[in-house]
Amino acid sequence: MLPFDPTLVADFAPLAARCLDLDPSAVIRLHGAGTVVRGFVRLPYDVLAARSVAVTGTEAFDVTVSVADFLNWQDAPEFRPVRRDHEWLAPLPPPTGWQRVESILDADIRSIVRAGALTARAEVDPRRQQALMDATVLTVATENSEPIEVHLSTVSMLTKLGFLPREGEAKVDIQPGWLRLAAAFGSVYQQQAGQSPSPLRLL
Repeated sequence: MLPFDPTLVADFAPLAARCLDLDPSAVIRLHGAGTVVRGFVRLPYDVLAARSVAVTGTEAFDVTVSVADFLNWQDAPEFRPVRRDHEWLAPLPPPTGWQRVESILDADIRSIVRAGALTARAEVDPRRQQALMDATVLTVATENSEPIEVHLSTVSMLTKLGFLPREGEAKVDIQPGWLRLAAAFGSVYQQQAGQSPSPLRLL
């Protein structure tokens, strides 16, 4: 039995449903402490998606279940999801300590995603599709001239999950080991070596 009621995490249902479409075997990790619950889902192409939800207050917990079980639990509170904590051993991105680098307009993000989607639809080789999604579409130039690369998969998932509203913008944040694209309704992450940032440029 999970240590909280399904209503506490009901706001993660839209994220879970979209992730289920992308990966039926996905798991969701729910991490609660005090007045914030964070939900994380690992997606194809090494992208991590997340939302934070404010709550009235809760005991600390850290629980991983399948996305399918999570949605079944939301539909039927008597359903008991099986805990799968052992399936998520990777670290979570820190909740604080992020450094803002730049903001990117919705129109620029969607232009990149559209161009990538057109190329991906024409590619039938899975290995070439993987290489395409790993391609760098944005870079953050750093003080030591070692750029941080933002992959097509990262910007694509930001729009696929509905995190970026029309006429909105995505914030580019970094800290050692992580890059984050943060939008109005959620964030996507890449793990990477930490750098000291300077302005971002579109490739």
